[in-house]
Amino acid sequence: MMSYDITTGQWSTVADFPGTWRNRHVAFAVDGKGYMGGGRDASDNVLIDWWVYDPATDSWSSIANLEPATDESSACVVNGSGYVLDAGSGEGDLFRYNVATDEWVLEGTLPIYRLSRGSMFSIGGTGYHAFGLKRVLANLVHSNELWSFTPMVGIAEAGALGAISVRYEADGSVWLSSDRLVPSGALLQVQDAAGRMLEQRNLAAGVPLQVRITPDGRTPGLRVVSIRSNDRPVVCRVVL
Repeated sequence: MMSYDITTGQWSTVADFPGTWRNRHVAFAVDGKGYMGGGRDASDNVLIDWWVYDPATDSWSSIANLEPATDESSACVVNGSGYVLDAGSGEGDLFRYNVATDEWVLEGTLPIYRLSRGSMFSIGGTGYHAFGLKRVLANLVHSNELWSFTPMVGIAEAGALGAISVRYEADGSVWLSSDRLVPSGALLQVQDAAGRMLEQRNLAAGVPLQVRITPDGRTPGLRVVSIRSNDRPVVCRVVL
């Protein structure tokens, strides 16, 4: 592998990639480290392994596999998190890599069936996917479509409780907090992305909001947390 120094304009050799030779893979960079994976090997098998390169130590390390296997996919970074659109052999699912827990989290699915070999980029807090190939009947045709997505992690809607702080813990749980006092009759409801009710409980009134949401062994994914009081819900979307 080669490294380019933008200051000197020179290329230099760094640590060789220890994994399987591949093509049609994707990569992104977060916090000064490069992440790469997926693609196809020399026998045209689709790969699931992912790796991280640390330039500080000039070394590679394996990280969590991304399943289903991905090839001809796209990747970008939004708000400091790497996203991969599983578009080649996959179904158009969008995955986020959680560096803290070394796991891939399903964030959503592209509304159309696959869109491979496209390009992804981000502007501000929004990710974009442009161009690529899409399947029409039995044929692959070039696409000029532009799609956008806005990550839900840590985004809260202001309401009676003001801005809600979202803090993730190493055990996978999430703390929601606010300096404002919880109003009387406040009800906490947790639903999955399909609207199924997963949890419901009353909150203690008259104290600052401090709520812990735990994974409870359920499938990782988006959770919609509502705090309702006098029919004025405060909604927060988190990923567990």
